Amino acid sequence: AEDMILWGLLFLVCLVLSTFFCGAEMAFVSSHPVRIRELADAGSAPAKIVMRFMKKPQHLLTTILIGTNMMNIASTAILTYVLSSCYGISNEWLVTAIMTPLLLIFTEIIPKDYSRLRPHGVILHTAIWLEWISRLFHGLTVLFLKVVDWILFPFGLAFQKNIFVSEKEFRALIQEGAQSGVVSRDEKKIIDTILDFEKMHIEKVMTPVSKIPVVDLHAKVGDVKRIARGMEAKMLLVYEEIPS
Repeated sequence: AEDMILWGLLFLVCLVLSTFFCGAEMAFVSSHPVRIRELADAGSAPAKIVMRFMKKPQHLLTTILIGTNMMNIASTAILTYVLSSCYGISNEWLVTAIMTPLLLIFTEIIPKDYSRLRPHGVILHTAIWLEWISRLFHGLTVLFLKVVDWILFPFGLAFQKNIFVSEKEFRALIQEGAQSGVVSRDEKKIIDTILDFEKMHIEKVMTPVSKIPVVDLHAKVGDVKRIARGMEAKMLLVYEEIPS
């Protein structure tokens, strides 16, 4: 009976840890970098940890995958052992039938849906634990990443560090900043104009000299105002010598 209780507790611990890893994974990929940076700048220690994770996301995600798979394999092994030793049942199909809905519902669907809806709360509450686990699995994580890079290298898909963000990623950050109030509407408009500037044709932004009113350098202010109002000009060209 004591062995059954012990194995049962170990089984539950494995499921809980698997749930933790899956929820943390979804919270991490669903969290907004702008919001996390805001919290980090405000002095939030968990947010600063998450910002460090975001600099090397593949490291954290690999660590989470290691933990998830270890817990799932361990829980399956425990159930197989208990059924075999305590009930004399050695049927892998029965184990599969029991574990599949358990893992899908309680360690995948529920935690990921919850974390998707509350990403910042989840990732901030789990950041300290994830940092500790990341340090614990650091060697194993680095090894797996090197193996993956070695396998993908012939295909030109090995991981490459890039300190820059693409235009698409930058636009997404600005959009998130505008939605959260970090970037004002006018600021966003200016940034969008700058990003789109290279795509503009010169005739759309250029005003021909022939269409711009000109005034003499020594003209009176009143005369200049009268010319500007009369021609509804947005600009005037001032010449020392009026061209013919």
